[in-house]
Amino acid sequence: MPAFSAMLLAQSRNLGDISTPVTLLYSENAVIIFGSRSRFCPERGFSSAWELKIWIRAKLILLKTYYFIMQTRIKRYNILLRGNVQHIGYRGVIEGTARKLNIKGYVFNDVDGSVKIACEGLQKSIDVFINGLSEFARSDIDSIEKKEVHDELYLPSVFSRVATDDYYEFSQKFDIGIDFLDGIKIDTGEMKKSLTNINTTLEAFVIRQDKHNQRMDEHNQWMKEYNQRMDERNQHLEDILVKLAEK
Repeated sequence: MPAFSAMLLAQSRNLGDISTPVTLLYSENAVIIFGSRSRFCPERGFSSAWELKIWIRAKLILLKTYYFIMQTRIKRYNILLRGNVQHIGYRGVIEGTARKLNIKGYVFNDVDGSVKIACEGLQKSIDVFINGLSEFARSDIDSIEKKEVHDELYLPSVFSRVATDDYYEFSQKFDIGIDFLDGIKIDTGEMKKSLTNINTTLEAFVIRQDKHNQRMDEHNQWMKEYNQRMDERNQHLEDILVKLAEK
């Protein structure tokens, strides 16, 4: 037990705020703060606000210590994922996430369609691990069940994927691959139909453009003839002006 915590416990003892002996019991499996009961002592109370403040601070520090100890304890869990969680690359995500969090264990697809995990790591890492899984595939997961294991588990030091039946898993993946290819074939057929429609539309556009170009050629020819007539008229006017000037 840290010296600072022991000092705070001694201070609390002198304040008369504990009805049973003040203890801090720490082991790998349990932490007990302030014995079995902790309450104000109605007979004595606190002689000053300063004593009450010290008592509250001692409680808060010890509770934070308890929380820290709980979060840094090694925990073991069996985790069960149900839903659309097999053959979609989900185990790879689980494996990568667990390795980043220094979690030991393994994951495998079971024949009932679920994904099962056995893992060991710090409590805070396990919590982050489970929250990360639920956030990644929220729409695919129907439920997440976790059960703490108090016995020792023999787990690989590096989190790994386990194939329960290679033939079964490969055949399942091939079936899914064939379904994807069928979908691609359908999509390709629809794309071909769309391209045909686009080609027809472009041909119609080209025809309309040709007609437009023809009308533009006719317009240009008319403008050329019009300009020629205007030149002749201007020349005629110039001749008239010259004759008038001579008179």
